[in-house]
Amino acid sequence: MKKYNFNVKLIKTRLRELRISKNLTQSQLAEKIYKVKNTGRTAVTNWENTDPKCKTLPDLQTLMDICNVLECDLDYLVGGSEIESQDYHTMSDVLHISEKNISALINNSDYGQFLDKIINYNIINNKVFEEVLKRAHQLALNKILNDVITTSFSPDFQKKIKDLFNKYYFSVFPFDMSQENFCKYIKSSIPYSEEFNPLKFIEDNFLEDGKMFIYNSNDEFLSLCKLQQYEIIISSIADISYDYFISQNVVELSKQKLDIMLSELLQDAINKEADDIKARIKKNSTLFDKD
Repeated sequence: MKKYNFNVKLIKTRLRELRISKNLTQSQLAEKIYKVKNTGRTAVTNWENTDPKCKTLPDLQTLMDICNVLECDLDYLVGGSEIESQDYHTMSDVLHISEKNISALINNSDYGQFLDKIINYNIINNKVFEEVLKRAHQLALNKILNDVITTSFSPDFQKKIKDLFNKYYFSVFPFDMSQENFCKYIKSSIPYSEEFNPLKFIEDNFLEDGKMFIYNSNDEFLSLCKLQQYEIIISSIADISYDYFISQNVVELSKQKLDIMLSELLQDAINKEADDIKARIKKNSTLFDKD
């Protein structure tokens, strides 16, 4: 059986945190509880005061009113649970929507109606929304890969490697494209010579993350001969950049397609909203005529 502990400080702290999370001032919370303006702010201040000398807490009826206003369970407010709202928590698990967004949908009917129109469009039109999510995920992954590039190479070297990849991309057949072949292409563009200085090359062209990538790829890097160091450097360049540059070639197309699909979703929702407004106007006109 669950055991409760009377923890005044915890109740006060949770009350304050919940109020702030709902973007309410103490005065606004008081007004919502007492239904009267400019009344009760001092009471809320005392409830939230965690000074050990201040033991003031809301009575049971007021606690329930607070829970209704702040959309939380009484069990959470008094420390019996770590879940703010079991209802919201369950809906969040089932619908895969954050509890904050569930609250927004519940408290604004327009949000729910608009979302319903978009979901309905998705069901009717061959799961278009699934394709939107897929392409959004693809763009998100591309951004992560881009972050790897920008933290590994100096700006000038990023441009140089990008130019090399573009030349490589248009110089081979699609079925010949691979990271291994790109690595060979880099070698042909940045050939090894006796004058090659591995440490200077790294210092001039790599940022901290890129340097760590190279040195972590072989614990004995500094003790290797220059040719072996060169091989590791070229291989690291391909490892860091190949996936990103490959994905870049479909990113712009994905962005364009995503724009089109989102426009279709929004336009369909707008059309349905217009139909609903027309229907309401027609219904009200009919009622007016009857009167």
